[in-house]
This record gives sequence, C-alpha cells and structure tokens, in this order.
Amino acid sequence: EIDKIDIDNLFFKDSKLEFELKRKEAFEKSFSSTEIKSIKKDGTTFPVQIDINVIKNENNEILYYVANIKDISEQEKIKNRLHLKQFMINHISEAIFLVDKENKVVFRNLIALENFGDTHNIPNQFGNWNIHWEKIKEKRIFLFESNLVKKDETLFPAEIVANYFLYNDKEYILYLIRDLTNQYKMQEKLTVLQKAIDSSKEAIYVIDDELNIKYINTTSCEMLGYDYEELLSKNMKEIDKQISLEKLKRIREDVEKFGKRTFFTKHKTKYGDILDIEVTITKFTYNDMDLRLSIVKKI
Repeated sequence: EIDKIDIDNLFFKDSKLEFELKRKEAFEKSFSSTEIKSIKKDGTTFPVQIDINVIKNENNEILYYVANIKDISEQEKIKNRLHLKQFMINHISEAIFLVDKENKVVFRNLIALENFGDTHNIPNQFGNWNIHWEKIKEKRIFLFESNLVKKDETLFPAEIVANYFLYNDKEYILYLIRDLTNQYKMQEKLTVLQKAIDSSKEAIYVIDDELNIKYINTTSCEMLGYDYEELLSKNMKEIDKQISLEKLKRIREDVEKFGKRTFFTKHKTKYGDILDIEVTITKFTYNDMDLRLSIVKKI
C-alpha cells in the first residue's frame, strides 16, 4: 500500500508547502529538517519530524533523497503541557522567582518582571543570603510576611512562600510572592466597621432560619450579661421568652413583604432579669444562606 502512495499525499495540505521548501533546501545543502503534520491511513493527522538527507554522486548530481519520518505525538503532548504550565505561571496573580544556591535568579514570571524588573533579585531583600538559604533549606517550606520594594521604589506588604527542593542534584528555592496591600486595606475597613458596630448603643444580632445566633456585637453581650462565646452559642428561643411559632411566622411574612419588621418583646438576661425591648428585623443572604439582621434596643 505504501508503495502506491504519492509522497505528497502523506502530508496534511497545509504542510505540503513547508515540506516542499525543506526538500529544496535539502537539495541545496544536502540536509534539512522540519516538523509538519502527516496523514494516517484512516485520515487522521499527527505531528512528525522529517529529516531529509540528499544522496549525490561524485559529480555532485542528486541520485535520490532519504526522508526519515518520526512520529512526535508524545513530544508534542509534552511540549503543549509545558506551554500550558508556562502560560499558567505567567498569568497567575503572584510573582514567582526561582533562585539557585548562588543566589542567581533562574526564572521569574511576568508578574515578577512587572513588579520587580529583570535585574532585581528578590532574596536580596531578606538580609544575609547564606543565613536565609540555610533557614529555608532546613524548613523545606517556609511561609512568612515581609515588606518588599518594587522596581518603582514603592513599599508593599507581601506574603512569601519559600519552597526548597533538589532537581538534577542542584538546589533551588522557589518563591511565591503575594501582594497583601488590598487585603490589608480590607482588613482595615473591617476593623473600622467592627469598631463602629461595637460602639453602637443597640445590640446587633445575625440569626439564621433556626434562630441560631451567628454574629453579635459588644452591646449584645453587655445587655444580657453573657461573654462573647457564651452568647454566640445560644439560640434566640433561649433569650426571647415571648417568641412562638405563630408569632415567628407572622414576623417572617412581614419581613418578606415589607423588607423589615419592628416589634416589641422581652429578653431574659443571663442572671434572670427580664428586659423590655424593641426589635427591628431585616433579611439578607450570605453564601446562599438566608440570614436575619436584628437591631435590639431597651425601652
């Protein structure tokens, strides 16, 4: 069967021009090599490497040429996987540095280049290199935070994961660097918000559909005499002695209909005292969970 096939029909149509160019190159230089797509008997295509050797006589006349065709499907799969890994590494949000024992950067991804440039060696910001190297080598994997300097001289907080490993008998440390600036800003906002909530004169509760308490502020604890963990472990039915299934149903219906509901009830403190209170309830959803926000004040 192979004897009856024209050699041009062995190759995918988009590869025929490439093959012809390489064949002409081989006629001129006696050798040429390329990678193109070939066609199997069933019509499917696969990648091949072709080495073309030209045989000439003593008068430098071409007698024939030999084409060595090698299936490189597995090599292409490996190459594609490597390209994918390279793409992933270059497009994650963390900066990556691969550093050898001599403190030379072997690899840096695109984020590292953007933030630190192509001449900056991040470990130089960690103090004495030999001491740092031995510390990471001993721990193998080390997580720490540090303030780092970018190529534009701006300072930013970072979380660094340093991973020591051996490859082909050579030692390396892989650094994964995450910018914590936005996280710190968010933490600061949450701290301010928490302080504002705890400074409120009203008690604030977040409860779920089963009346389990999911969140409380400081005033909630002070009003009822519980410490934080004690109150957080309670169910509102233990505190609101006037709540009933019928009343609860009406409250929930009003919240669904009007967005909120204000009502009067009584709460029992840790020491048995009964407080007359006003409660305003609204509903919200968090992580696919229906929750109620209760604002409670004594009357």
